[in-house]
Amino acid sequence: MSRQSRWPVNTTTQLQHLDDVANQDFEMQSVTSDTIYIVLDTNILLHHLHILKNLVEDIVAASAPITLICPGIVLNELDFQKNQSHIGRLARNATDWMMREVSRKDLPKPIVKGQAQQETCKSTKNWKVREKGEAPVSNDEVILDCCSYFHSNAPTIMYTGDKNLCLRCSHEGLLFILPPPSHEYTSRDLVKYMQGVLPEYQGLLENVIESHRQQANNGKQDDGMMIDEDLQAEVVPRATLVHNQVIERFVPQFRALVQRVGGDELVELENKKKSGVSVSKYAPRWQQNDRPVGEWEVGDCLEYLQNKKKINFTQPEPPLERFLRYPYSGNGALSGAEWSASAWKAAGLSLRQVGEAWKDEAMLQDVELFEQYLKAEYS
Repeated sequence: MSRQSRWPVNTTTQLQHLDDVANQDFEMQSVTSDTIYIVLDTNILLHHLHILKNLVEDIVAASAPITLICPGIVLNELDFQKNQSHIGRLARNATDWMMREVSRKDLPKPIVKGQAQQETCKSTKNWKVREKGEAPVSNDEVILDCCSYFHSNAPTIMYTGDKNLCLRCSHEGLLFILPPPSHEYTSRDLVKYMQGVLPEYQGLLENVIESHRQQANNGKQDDGMMIDEDLQAEVVPRATLVHNQVIERFVPQFRALVQRVGGDELVELENKKKSGVSVSKYAPRWQQNDRPVGEWEVGDCLEYLQNKKKINFTQPEPPLERFLRYPYSGNGALSGAEWSASAWKAAGLSLRQVGEAWKDEAMLQDVELFEQYLKAEYS
């Protein structure tokens, strides 16, 4: 679900300072095509801040032309969240870090900068000012506008933990990285992901990785993980990243659909199992499943749904239960990069057939975004 619009607001001295510095930087330094820009989403600044801190030091050590961009609306979101009990501390930490980074005097120019007012695709030349007749938009739209501006001038990556925003990026033709949980990767891994989406910059990014390794060996980096720095992390292709996102998006939807369709029947079956009533060995496989519906595989869900309403899939190969499995987690389960274009298209078609057969609006909305990605990548 898109975040609600709360802009424009300038409520604190810190926010005003960051805004002023960003606008001064715009007057002094234009966007250059030989720089890689990484646009940061709010969730990254909140929950992956230690990765960003290490990444900045890797970039500094390698003297790499990489700049981290914080959209103005993201700064507004952080400011809004400062007084919220559950994430207030994280928001303050992120804002304090931004303040330090944009004011660094030990660098020829800051690695981290805010979005200047004029860094927008809007005809108003100010991201805060709506165009004539423009309706209020979500914060995601404002972030995408920022990303599109830099993308139109230089290699740009959207760095976000928001799956919906990633799918929107696919639709808009923007590059993106959806990271794993922050405790499962390092800044070096992040650069490896960047190599996957910007293969033409392999050499430049390899220098950043080498700088990370040297700093780690010298005790200057603390990733919070026990990792052998001599091991080369695999470059993750974009198709594999997107495939993982598709799995994470649709598997829970299949489970939710089964729960909606099954209703009391599944509750009754669950109660029988808890009371010790045995299920006949001739019963359908879904009745013999010992796991709760919330842990069912797609194959389990499809068997149940097909038992209720038969769908004759137009392109049944590969089966959805195989495509929607993580790589090598079962027979025939491949990574996104290993699936053919026809397999991707078949999966999209099958997902649409399921959504339409059961009139599942949530699934159909995500299918539409998935189809936009397929059109951009495989048409």
